[in-house]
Amino acid sequence: MPVTYTFDVANEADLRAAVFSLSNDFATDGVVGDNYVVNITADITLTQSLPMIRGDGIHTITFNGGGHTIDANDTGRVFFVESGKVTINNVTIANALAEGGDGGAGGNSGGGGGGGGLGAGAAVFVNDGAVVTLANVVVADAAAVGGDGGDGVTYTSTGSGGSGGGGGFGGDGGNGGPSGGGGGGGYEGVGGSGNLGGGGGGGEFGNGGSGAGGGGGGGGQQGNGGDASGDAGGGGGGAINGGPEGGSGGGFGQPGNAADAPLGGGGGGGFTRPGGDGLASGGGGGTGASSSGPGGAGGLGGGGGGAMNQDGGSGGDFGGGGGTGNGSPASGGAGGFGGGGGGARTDSQGQAGGTGGYGAGGGSGVSAGSGGAFGGSGGSGDGADGGGGAALGGAIFVRDGGTLIIK
Repeated sequence: MPVTYTFDVANEADLRAAVFSLSNDFATDGVVGDNYVVNITADITLTQSLPMIRGDGIHTITFNGGGHTIDANDTGRVFFVESGKVTINNVTIANALAEGGDGGAGGNSGGGGGGGGLGAGAAVFVNDGAVVTLANVVVADAAAVGGDGGDGVTYTSTGSGGSGGGGGFGGDGGNGGPSGGGGGGGYEGVGGSGNLGGGGGGGEFGNGGSGAGGGGGGGGQQGNGGDASGDAGGGGGGAINGGPEGGSGGGFGQPGNAADAPLGGGGGGGFTRPGGDGLASGGGGGTGASSSGPGGAGGLGGGGGGAMNQDGGSGGDFGGGGGTGNGSPASGGAGGFGGGGGGARTDSQGQAGGTGGYGAGGGSGVSAGSGGAFGGSGGSGDGADGGGGAALGGAIFVRDGGTLIIK
């Protein structure tokens, strides 16, 4: 028989901890043996988006509002149900804001801008396969804002720049550097900035690390990816800062390692080597300079790693694609659902902006990256900007394949 675990929460920290706890049971093991109940015992004001809610669709997750209010204070999303069977009752949701991440700007000469992310479902977001029941739920105020496309930089004779990463569902894409692309933004984590190597992709909340000669590590669920150190790549972030889930960065001539476990980001590649892939909630690692392979792919909620002379890493669902840099032909990474495409150089033959996911903008390049449905296409040609993201379903958004029941 399943056991029911109960959390009584009276403040933001307790509510966040409860959601992380119940969601990580499924994210790390792939199975859940228990039901969960979260009792809200006081009015709660948020300072950022709540974590993604994850379950197996068999066992139940119930939020009892007790007549209280969750005030998002115009700082983020409230109930984002990525998977599972979830009931939310007797609560007021106020001042929720779903703001897509902005695409990163191009760096130096000729760098393209990343596409902006989708803004949707500020009060309640129901993902593909999730089943959500609302009973006596009031949405007092909610809004969605699409992310801006990143600025491109006109070519000059002073060098060649990397391109910006695509914006994620909430995390901004990283800016391009002197030659490396920025990492894509994640669910809320910000992509790392490029340098010679690419920046790491943002994770669910952890930020991607910045590139140097090596690539930056991908952000984890909460832990930040490590910055590259000289020609060595940075390590991927974990479930918390210092957590073991992230992949290790590569030394000189060594690739970044994929995340060791879910909730971790991929390691950044050492000089000449690719970045590692992130797993659930983790961003991909950026490549080292003059890499032999692409930026690491982001897991669900993670952005792709930036690259120098190869393709930017693709974003997972809700993550933006990594930007590419000084190499031809190469393309910006594609964004996952709601994630903007990574930018590509706007002055080099064969460089194409990454395509945006649903509702997100495409990256700019010599060839423009197309936007997803309702998202703007990236610009093409010298100094072009990335396309903007759409704003859809400010209060409630149900992705195709999701189920919402209102009682």
